[in-house]
Amino acid sequence: MNDNPINLLLVEDDDTDAEFIKRSLKGHKETINIIWCKNGAEAIHYLESNICNLEVTPVVTLLDLKMPVMTGFEFLSKIRQDDLYKKLVVFVLSSSNHWDDINTAYNHNIAGYLQKRKVSHDPQSLVDLLLYYKNQVQFPPSITNLY
Repeated sequence: MNDNPINLLLVEDDDTDAEFIKRSLKGHKETINIIWCKNGAEAIHYLESNICNLEVTPVVTLLDLKMPVMTGFEFLSKIRQDDLYKKLVVFVLSSSNHWDDINTAYNHNIAGYLQKRKVSHDPQSLVDLLLYYKNQVQFPPSITNLY
């Protein structure tokens, strides 16, 4: 079991959806540290500003696809081409259930595709997924190994 908190980068433009996710994870503040960015460009800026700080470097990302400024697909394209960020674990959390979106997301090497509708009916499933991932997956011991 990993006793260190996991840093979760939430990339979501909708305030209501972001608050729902934050509320769902509220009881796990000691275990999951949430960093919220409202679009892909803001998330890229966050990553670039904090890449050397292990305390705030995200390990897992929850990514919406349909956002202004920089979409989720644009974010994925950018991080997958960059040696510093290409190993970032990304779960898409989208309202889209279109096969084109799902296939395109998996073509960008995401860890999983979650539909907001399903998560909103069972928020504990998202909590369980993130906690299981945090506790069962072996993460590298340093930022050098992570990126």
